[in-house]
Amino acid sequence: MRDNSSDVNIELHKMAVEQHKANRESLLANEAFTISMQQVVAGGLLIGCLTKLSELFQLFGGVKLGLSFSLAGIALVAAVLAAQFRHDYRMWDVKAAAASEKEAQRSCFTSAGKFLRLMRRAMWTATACTVAAVVVMVGSALTGNLPAVHL
Repeated sequence: MRDNSSDVNIELHKMAVEQHKANRESLLANEAFTISMQQVVAGGLLIGCLTKLSELFQLFGGVKLGLSFSLAGIALVAAVLAAQFRHDYRMWDVKAAAASEKEAQRSCFTSAGKFLRLMRRAMWTATACTVAAVVVMVGSALTGNLPAVHL
């Protein structure tokens, strides 16, 4: 009599591996989208500040505008670095899958993990700096430095 439990375990394992691959591909697509959005928002904030620099300088003053502009610049640099780290992470992940020796595979996975951590940190930095830049500008607008509006 043949043991069907091993066949079931093999099938369950195959299903789990396929589900893991599908989840991973979804996460990778989300990372790419998020990094692109961070680049667009930070770049848009910088371009918006540049096109209205003299008006914003009069409204917010040099220090607050400089702080917002600097934070947006840091956000853009962090988002670009996140894209590079994502590329490096994927490269090492593919190399690890192609490696035939265990030691080479382990080394590639270690490098992939390093770049994955760097990518995630850069993404958080980009998000935090973008939010901080907007908060400084909105906070400046709400707390003063704006000319009085006469109705």
